[in-house]
Amino acid sequence: EQGRGEQLLATAKKYLGVPYLWGGTDPDKGLDCSGLVQSAAKELGITLPRTAAQQATVGVEVRGGL
Repeated sequence: EQGRGEQLLATAKKYLGVPYLWGGTDPDKGLDCSGLVQSAAKELGITLPRTAAQQATVGVEVRGGL
């Protein structure tokens, strides 16, 4: 079974090809970086704030090495 990070990455990959749009939150029009993360998380039932700065203040830090 995939962990949440892998699930989020797999879901985000569905948005490949969506154009970049500053401030974008609608995949039909375009997404910015935080809009992409927010949209993918929403598909998994995870609620995140809108901006990257806000998103960085929620959750827990995960460290790992390759």
